[in-house]
Amino acid sequence: MTDTGADRSSGEPVRIVPPDDFPVEWDSPEEAELLWSWDNFHNPAPPSAMTTSIGEFTRRGSEAANRAFGREPGPTRRKFINGYPYSVVETDRGGDRDEIKQKLADAIPFLEKRWIEEFLPELEDDLAEMKSIDLGSLSDEEVLGHVDFVLQKASRHWEIHFLVVSPVHAAMDRMMETYEKLMGEGTGEEAHALVDSADTKTMEVNRALAELGSSARSSEAVSAVILGRNDGGRTIEQLQKSSEGQRWLAEFDSFMEAYGYRPPGFDMRFKTWREDPSVVFVILREQLSGDWEAPAGGGDAAARVRIEERVGEAFADLDEPAEELRAEFEERLAQVREVWHLKEDHGFYIDQASSALVRTAIAELGRRLARKGVVDDGEDVFLLELDEAIKAMTVSAPLQEVVAERAARIEEWSELSPVRFLGTIPADDPPEEAVAQAKAPEAAARSDALKGQAASAGRASGPARVVITPAQFGKVKRGDVLVCRSTSPTWTPLFNIVSALVSEAGGVLSHPAIIAREHGLPAVVGVSRATDLIVDGQYVEVDGSSGVVRIAGTVGE
Repeated sequence: MTDTGADRSSGEPVRIVPPDDFPVEWDSPEEAELLWSWDNFHNPAPPSAMTTSIGEFTRRGSEAANRAFGREPGPTRRKFINGYPYSVVETDRGGDRDEIKQKLADAIPFLEKRWIEEFLPELEDDLAEMKSIDLGSLSDEEVLGHVDFVLQKASRHWEIHFLVVSPVHAAMDRMMETYEKLMGEGTGEEAHALVDSADTKTMEVNRALAELGSSARSSEAVSAVILGRNDGGRTIEQLQKSSEGQRWLAEFDSFMEAYGYRPPGFDMRFKTWREDPSVVFVILREQLSGDWEAPAGGGDAAARVRIEERVGEAFADLDEPAEELRAEFEERLAQVREVWHLKEDHGFYIDQASSALVRTAIAELGRRLARKGVVDDGEDVFLLELDEAIKAMTVSAPLQEVVAERAARIEEWSELSPVRFLGTIPADDPPEEAVAQAKAPEAAARSDALKGQAASAGRASGPARVVITPAQFGKVKRGDVLVCRSTSPTWTPLFNIVSALVSEAGGVLSHPAIIAREHGLPAVVGVSRATDLIVDGQYVEVDGSSGVVRIAGTVGE
């Protein structure tokens, strides 16, 4: 066996050497022989105990959806390493692959109808019921019942999540597959330019936020308060002191009722926009600080025209009539264009609103534990496991030491430098991402340029702002280059003010890539260890067409 950095042509397994500040202790030699992957997209920071413990409800929904498509999920090996969740990379996900592909293909033509007539009404009814409960009026026993109720609903919502996104991804894969038949092997990813998702709930939220900013700009009194750089609560207090501020706050309240059920991260410990509107005011402040226009959306129109022209030329150059191939391509393109908006829209109702309402219920549990003296602050409940919090409602043993220890661990782990893969890269059919990670430190040492995937065309430069969690949103200013491990839909308002995006996680069809294209924002994704190799404040140049991020200067230059 060779270490990372050895010649891959040796045909031997390669043991990954972790960063110096990320020591790994294996429970057995057999563990070290496996390839372990960190889900840096959904867990960019160490997850809280509550988030981890309720993950079971998400998994139930995922497994139910997988079974619907003929995939029988087997046991997954998971391990927390320095607080970060890793799982063994599985080459066989179970089930007959051809059968699974066919079931997904069969679902695509009916997905939009099913969303409109079945899934969306169910979600809207559930969310309305979840919102209607006055938590403060419930007894302790009723609060526990409500927590169970929202978690059961969330499990079903995550089943819908996978029933929707799996066919959506399959639709894109099928279109790209046909594109490669026409344009040649390895060209499939460029076909994403043919599909845009401007008319989505995510873009709707951004446009509504832009309208809110425009309304604030029309009032000098309102603008002055927002530009005062107070936190969300203090800003609202100041606005309530004037009649103009009160009128604008009525618009703000309407916005928050419609769009405020959004946790700014994947972890339960982050407050929703409704609970803490600071994130909204960060974006409004930057909108008001100079000339600003809301993104029109619609993706890269020029790139779409170029690809369409190339497709037409390819059909014209075929030696034989290709009506069958043309019909297949046009059908598959039409299908993915019909359902692609669901990649964002499902998240508005499930990943965001449903998750926000689960958090709201558990936060009420936390407030009651604080009144009982079990914890010092209601928010401490998110550092407990669900079973611990439920038990503490009846057995009021103090848990302050447990909370303090876990908070300290998260803070310590958050300073570490996790890598996407650990363990051993297999000799046979090694994942390309793992091989790229193995080469990344050598490449970074030899060059000031970092390589990733070209996600959204264009070039831009500016000071880097390294953001790991939503708590760091406040340091992002207009024209900065956002450097992160991953983004969620609630990060997208930041795309309105930054000049470019660099993400460690994701591919060309990931959330950050898609939304960057809709905003016309140059972006490079899949940049291994970008948040470690780029220092906050460094001047960087982002080429979203070539997938290169160049570190152009040191901090302060």
